[in-house]
Amino acid sequence: MRRFVAATHLLNHCAVHGDTRCTRHQQQQQQLLQSLHLQEQQQRRWLREQQQQQEQQLQRQQQQQQQEQLSSEMLLISPLSGSQAGQGPHASKSAGGGAEEAAGTAGAA
Repeated sequence: MRRFVAATHLLNHCAVHGDTRCTRHQQQQQQLLQSLHLQEQQQRRWLREQQQQQEQQLQRQQQQQQQEQLSSEMLLISPLSGSQAGQGPHASKSAGGGAEEAAGTAGAA
């Protein structure tokens, strides 16, 4: 900011005095403006890089959360799939009922 003020001051100085031959001040002003422009470009590049890093970090966090959620859902689902494979309470009742029927038929004979 000081450089910008200095460059503006030099411009105003040359303009107020009407000195069109003030090449030294013009050169200083051009150098200051060029350095300001370069500094601004560097700051924009740095900001872009920071934003990209933040976006990438956010994506990694979201992917990790999704993976953790899927893992926890799979842990919840896996015991249920075992009960559907004939190990649940309904499956044992039907198997027990079949044994009772067989015993009843054997007793009647």
